[in-house]
Amino acid sequence: MCDLSPFFLKPFPKACRLKAFIIAKLNGLNIPADVDPNATITQEQYADLLIHAMDTKGTFPVIEMLILLTDEDQVSPTSMNSVQRIYLHGIAKLDEKQMAYPKREMSRGEAAVWLHNAIQFVETHTAQKPEPPVERGEVAVAVERVNDDVNKVTLTRQMPSPGYGFAITDNRFKDDGTAVIAYSVSEPKPGMLYPQVLTEAKAETYISSKYKPVAAQLR
Repeated sequence: MCDLSPFFLKPFPKACRLKAFIIAKLNGLNIPADVDPNATITQEQYADLLIHAMDTKGTFPVIEMLILLTDEDQVSPTSMNSVQRIYLHGIAKLDEKQMAYPKREMSRGEAAVWLHNAIQFVETHTAQKPEPPVERGEVAVAVERVNDDVNKVTLTRQMPSPGYGFAITDNRFKDDGTAVIAYSVSEPKPGMLYPQVLTEAKAETYISSKYKPVAAQLR
């Protein structure tokens, strides 16, 4: 007897297989609705699913290097990153010819080994948790006289970690005598680890002493 699911169009011959597909789907894996549960899966397809499954646990540091594959031209561009990471993380190993065999059918034995290695990797490595979103916080504006004509303006803002960037991007002078000091906040670099401590970020600019500075975040 075949089992049906609201997630997938084709019937599944076994309930246990359907359950596994549903769990994967609910955990964020991109499994198409028209997937054929009886179809084979290639090594690059399995690598892509496995890496995306690992990414649901967090962001793991990756060595910035490129592994040379003899059959690189056979790897689909959409799967290249996952194939590279499978070998960079040590989940799979290339043969003596540096062949990845991306189009070769994945055997159950190979799949079990890769899955075991992936689980071990996740359990023994600390995933970098996503940085907390930066809420619109208060920016302190300090004015310091340089001379009769010029003032130094310093903007100060608290950040969740030292990974965030804080910079003045523009000065806009208005007819009402105010100078709008536009600033931007940039996200931490992916793959980098930063201590989760409040950090005071500062940015400076110089304006005419005729204007009163007002801070505004660039959107």
